[in-house]
Amino acid sequence: MNVCVIDIGSNTIKATIFSISKNRTKKTLSFKGHKAKLGLYKAHTEDGVYLSGEGILVLCESVSDLISFAEKHNCDSVYAFATASLRGLLNAQEILDLLFEKYSLKVEILSGKDEALYSLKGLLSDEDTYNVKSGVMIDMGGGSTEIVYFDSGKTPKIVSLPFGCLNLYEEYVKDTIPTDEEILKIENHVQKELKNCTFIKGINEPVFLIGGSARAVLKIVKTCVNRDKLRSDSGDFTLVIDKMREEDFFNNAEKLIPGRTTTVTTGAVAYRTILNFIAPSSVTVSLSGVREGYLEKILP
Repeated sequence: MNVCVIDIGSNTIKATIFSISKNRTKKTLSFKGHKAKLGLYKAHTEDGVYLSGEGILVLCESVSDLISFAEKHNCDSVYAFATASLRGLLNAQEILDLLFEKYSLKVEILSGKDEALYSLKGLLSDEDTYNVKSGVMIDMGGGSTEIVYFDSGKTPKIVSLPFGCLNLYEEYVKDTIPTDEEILKIENHVQKELKNCTFIKGINEPVFLIGGSARAVLKIVKTCVNRDKLRSDSGDFTLVIDKMREEDFFNNAEKLIPGRTTTVTTGAVAYRTILNFIAPSSVTVSLSGVREGYLEKILP
């Protein structure tokens, strides 16, 4: 059977179509994403935060297209979840009701902890990393960053931090390319959030990066130095930050990392700050993550 999993994130809305065999073996058939940037449509009031009408329209247009995408691939079921994009919004239930009314789509809003656990499950279900015994997983999205320290046989230690590549960009970057001063402000922001993450400080364990920002960083590294793996220190992230601040490289980067030219630098700054805090033994970008982990939950 074919199953579609839709991930409604703050930066992108993505759908992955999986083929599931009778013995529960999964294979990725196709992928489609929309750079919806829902995080930019959030309105702040004295009572809290809500998604604007324009943001809801963007969300509905993206979901409608991804459901059509699933239908074209003859999917037996379509599942959907939302992360920091809808988490904690004043009008979250209204949005869920609308999506069900318009598309008969039930959307589950994941807590930061659940998002982290599904990302970890996806990481450990990947054929390249299923035998990993311990390490630190970092899943950075547009509006939050989930960090998990895992060790076989022990309960994972989890923290969900309220920053991501998109809201850092929105808060600190005035123009397209961040200045030295803006980069310093982003670093200070991330360092303050890491004060409660002493369980990963200087841990010298393997680190696994999940999400579009990490994959974009790796693409730039491949292009610049012809290497398909990241160094164990944060040097590659400095390389990406420097290259994206070069006008010529930035202007041509859309072909390489479509939809991520404005957020990859803030993501790289945040990742670099976290990696300097951890001092990892190795850094790996995983192609599996929260959608693969969520699939493990819904499989019969």
